[in-house]
Amino acid sequence: MLHWKHSLNNMRKKPFIKLFKTYLGHYFFDVNRNEIVPISLESYTYLKKLVELNQDNVDEYVTDEIVQLKAAGYLSEKRVSILEHPSSDVLKYLLGRAMEKITIQVTQSCNLRCSYCIYSDLNNGEQRSHSAKTISKENARKAVDFIMEHSIDRSSVDIGFYGGEPLIAFDVVKDCILYVEKKYYGRRCTFSMTTNATLLDDEKAAFLEEHNVTLMISIDGPKEIHNIHRRFSADGKGSYDVIMENLNNIKNKYPKLYNGLMFNMVIDPQNDFDKINDISANGIFNSLNTKSSIIEDGYSIEKVVASEDYVAKSEYNLFLAYISKLGIVDGLVAPLVAQTSADEMFMEKNALKKQVSLPEKGAPGGPCIPGQLRLFVNADGDLYPCERVSETSPAMKMGSIDEGVDMESAYKLLNICQLTPEKCRNCWAFSKCTLCAKSADGGEELSAKVKNSFCDGVHNEVESRLKNEIMLMENEAGLLCIH
Repeated sequence: MLHWKHSLNNMRKKPFIKLFKTYLGHYFFDVNRNEIVPISLESYTYLKKLVELNQDNVDEYVTDEIVQLKAAGYLSEKRVSILEHPSSDVLKYLLGRAMEKITIQVTQSCNLRCSYCIYSDLNNGEQRSHSAKTISKENARKAVDFIMEHSIDRSSVDIGFYGGEPLIAFDVVKDCILYVEKKYYGRRCTFSMTTNATLLDDEKAAFLEEHNVTLMISIDGPKEIHNIHRRFSADGKGSYDVIMENLNNIKNKYPKLYNGLMFNMVIDPQNDFDKINDISANGIFNSLNTKSSIIEDGYSIEKVVASEDYVAKSEYNLFLAYISKLGIVDGLVAPLVAQTSADEMFMEKNALKKQVSLPEKGAPGGPCIPGQLRLFVNADGDLYPCERVSETSPAMKMGSIDEGVDMESAYKLLNICQLTPEKCRNCWAFSKCTLCAKSADGGEELSAKVKNSFCDGVHNEVESRLKNEIMLMENEAGLLCIH
């Protein structure tokens, strides 16, 4: 390869990149361009010395390839100058006229005691406990009025019902839905509910089907896996058989409701992956939307630790899901539990938008607009960015249905990057960061220390995602072969 003498001073400026290598090639992720770029071994070696090893005595010669990449606008050292979320200037409008969804905490009561639940007495670190508190019909209607008044510029709005277990207070759910249909006739409105499905009898199913309510049902795997954690509070028995009986009843009697079902599998990575995946043998899930996620432990006392066996099997099955979607092996069916991650990878690849450069003003990619996408109102009428944050944390509260949105709090929740400006500005995972306000929840106030504690995990996650994108690139280039 031709080499050019290092005569340009800017060649030694450290580009804003992340280097990668695989068995098949060498690459860098250009943060400014939001692009993965293949390079030669010689260029990779030079960039590694310059960027990762911080060597002042890098070779006097730089590859022709790097000179050409620089000339084409790659390998820039530019960082964002002003750290502020781009939606900050229109935050008042978005929360005043363009909200998309409200999730109403119908009740804090639940008939199950799932061992990993952050609301349980044993695993409750920084959250409330289960209680008998139920939102009043008056406050539930206020919540409906609130979202309608703050979504004027939206063509549709979704109203979700959440718990505890919302079917315990089904009278509130019914009243809400009928109130919407009567008062806001002509306004396009959808309804959704997260439920454990143990109380889903004919009366409830018939009403939910008639009013087009979409259900998200929690199911953690086949019977022997599901019943480890998801047990009834009254007698400690597993809930799997009751749920399956209700689901089969819905399948037979309420096909419209059944065809719209979605399932959420909460996976304990201490369990055997193959046994968890056995749920795919149950025909009731075959054609329905099923997603999975690891137990969330952000507010839990007991933290999640994956067994070595689970990690090995999950990575292998994820690989099978990838090559199944790529069509490399004829007849290979992707494991159900691994499908979610594989689907997300392909969606991310298709959504990867190349750009010329980072903007002058910007923020890491994690935070959504607090409250705009899925405003959460608890049983007391307090407002939070979403249902996944702590209800006992003053730092997460952003107003009430009576007093409205606290715009100062909303701005802080949106701009958690301002807690750690230099670290965020110089982070190679800037545009792909997944940290939101929840990751900076220090209780009384947002915390830089708490936020920093999540950074290594984000780096590992983003690195893994970029490696997956490289694998797709290598496949498209005909480099990846499975025999």
